[in-house]
Amino acid sequence: MKGEKVEQVNSNRCSESVLVVEDSHDLRELMSEILRLNGYTVIHACDGEEGYALFNSDSYNISLVVSDVLMPKLSGRQLRDRIREKRPDVKFLFVSGYAAQDSNEGLIAEPDVDFVQKPFTISDFSAKVREILDRK
Repeated sequence: MKGEKVEQVNSNRCSESVLVVEDSHDLRELMSEILRLNGYTVIHACDGEEGYALFNSDSYNISLVVSDVLMPKLSGRQLRDRIREKRPDVKFLFVSGYAAQDSNEGLIAEPDVDFVQKPFTISDFSAKVREILDRK
């Protein structure tokens, strides 16, 4: 990410709403900016509890949650489990600076879990988001 210019990566503008839940202010802002520049509506939260409250506000039709794995108050796994109790169709992308095998009691090793390792490139992040949203 360092030195990489933040600009629109996808030539097609996107219309989905994405909830970004990340306890690092700088990374939360960067991911939000990348998503906004690609046309997504972005809602962001600084921890899992705030993310869950925003999801429950029903003000947004959230298609994807991008969440850090390890956060204060409510972990990425706990956030996913609570959200999926209400809406099992919501897609998740987890991000973490920890190695996949060390992250949150094996969450990343679970089948069908989408994951991006920090640090990531803007293009890799953008492509993964689009891949997940396009998946049926």
